[in-house]
Amino acid sequence: MMISRPDSSMQVSTAVGRMLTGVFGRWPNMSARSSMNGPLPPGRLGVPAVSTWGRPKAVTPDQARQVRALHEMGESVPALVATFGVSRATVYRLLAEEALPA
Repeated sequence: MMISRPDSSMQVSTAVGRMLTGVFGRWPNMSARSSMNGPLPPGRLGVPAVSTWGRPKAVTPDQARQVRALHEMGESVPALVATFGVSRATVYRLLAEEALPA
């Protein structure tokens, strides 16, 4: 699927032509790549390079390091849950992320 920018040959006398001109006119730097060829790189077509979408993290990276360090020193999971105010699943996920190879 190839998508190109409209040029002077597009019919703007019809409702569909005006609609397409308006839609494609908003993306002047649109690549000929389509989603069928893979995702577009971040920062293209108005999508921010750093995603701010979705749910915020329950703990900061610093808090995650603290959870891991306290657990290594022998702190129990229920104590970590009470200290940081997160769920058991969050604590276990943080501990599992530590075990993953970097």
